[in-house]
Amino acid sequence: MKDDKTFTVNICTPDSLFLSEDVHALVCTSLNGQVGILKNHMPAVIALDYGVLTLRHGEIRTNYVTSDGFLEIFDNVANVYVNHCRQENDAGLARAEAERLRRRDRLSVTEHRHNEIHLARILAEGRKLKH
Repeated sequence: MKDDKTFTVNICTPDSLFLSEDVHALVCTSLNGQVGILKNHMPAVIALDYGVLTLRHGEIRTNYVTSDGFLEIFDNVANVYVNHCRQENDAGLARAEAERLRRRDRLSVTEHRHNEIHLARILAEGRKLKH
C-alpha cells in the first residue's frame, strides 16, 4: 500500500529478488552501527554488516537476518544487496542468528587463508626438491 509516507524497499540476494515492499521505515546494521531510513532520504550507498534489518509498516515491524552487503538509496527506493536474508519474528533470535552467520563466514575465510598458506608451503617445498 503506497501512501505519502512510504518508500520502496527491494531486498536482493544472489538467487532472487527476496522482497519488494512499500514501507514507512527501514533500520539496518551498517559497518558503523545502526542506520535508519525514511521517505525522501538523500541518495547514498551504505556498506552493511551482518545484522538485523527491520521494516516498519505502520505499527507492524518485520525483522530479517542479513549477511554483509550494501544498501543503495535513490529517489525513494532502497535497494538492499546481501548474500543471505531470512525473516525472523523475534528480534533477539534475529541478532543471535546474524552473529552465528558472521562467525561462520569469518571462520570460513580464516580456514581458506590457512589452506592457501599450506598450499604455498607445499609448492615451495616442491620447487626446492626439483632444484
